Amino acid sequence: KGNEPLHIQWNSATNQIEVVNYSAGSHPALEATAQLINMDGKVVWERKAELSSEEDTTKRPFSLEFPKELSAAHFVKLYLREGDKVVSDNFYIRGTEEGNYQAIRQMPKVALRQDVTINKRIDNKWEGSVTLTNPSQTPALMIRINLLGAEDGDQILPVFYSDNYFALLPNESKTVTFRFKDIDTRGTTPKIVVTGYNVK
Repeated sequence: KGNEPLHIQWNSATNQIEVVNYSAGSHPALEATAQLINMDGKVVWERKAELSSEEDTTKRPFSLEFPKELSAAHFVKLYLREGDKVVSDNFYIRGTEEGNYQAIRQMPKVALRQDVTINKRIDNKWEGSVTLTNPSQTPALMIRINLLGAEDGDQILPVFYSDNYFALLPNESKTVTFRFKDIDTRGTTPKIVVTGYNVK
């Protein structure tokens, strides 16, 4: 994810939000958004800024500010939009005490809604998608999509996912696509298993 050509990130040493353009061409009309979110899903701070991004540059539109209302562990969510499209996003955990994230152990478990499709193509390749939605008011952390053989429970490898190990904020949805070759199924039926840090 950090190697995507147009990328938004938090520099924890300076607390600046950075938009890194590495061979992505010119993007004259971008909007950077940063949110600080408590463990209960409440957004306690938000800032947006418009910017342009030229190839092989790093822009720093603003810095994070940390209000007193932050929970002991909280989250930094970043979006980079071009028009209505999110071209990059990022997610971090942060503690009011540096390096201490133990408070997330008290977060409730979240039941995600999921819609899965897996289709075999004529050329003996498989492709599919998983759409996950967090209907709760609690952020769901470290969500992992894993492709297994239904009969033996072993991982099917290699599988190429468009994203993985991600978080979903309250009422947020994400669609992840994936692809793999028929020969790598070992003759088993492919099935998707979804897990996460606080996911039921």
